[in-house]
Amino acid sequence: MSELEKVEIFLEGLDKSNITSLLTKWEEIKAVQKELEQLEEMIKTNVKIFLKERKWSRYMDDKTKISVSLDVQKRETIDNKQLKMMITDAQYAQIMHITTFEKLCMITPKIRRRLKEYAKHRKK
Repeated sequence: MSELEKVEIFLEGLDKSNITSLLTKWEEIKAVQKELEQLEEMIKTNVKIFLKERKWSRYMDDKTKISVSLDVQKRETIDNKQLKMMITDAQYAQIMHITTFEKLCMITPKIRRRLKEYAKHRKK
């Protein structure tokens, strides 16, 4: 079964003119997506362990033609509180760029319960 056929089977019964149908399919997709992300993380962890055990930094698989590499990267972040203390408000306004965009937020009952639990723990 091809990947396209799997997706078409998954979308069976989708009514694009009914928001309940759309949200139901979205919830099903999110559930499968979460499982796939967990599997992907498990596989990435195992590949990383495999490379580290052999002290390899890269590997090319001849059968799948997939190459993997393990690179060390550094990430720099700016502490905005410290930056505001060091420069004037006018200077801060010159270097900060704020963009506005729309973001669709969809909250399931499960997510809502988790958010309520998170809010309870944050208040303590």
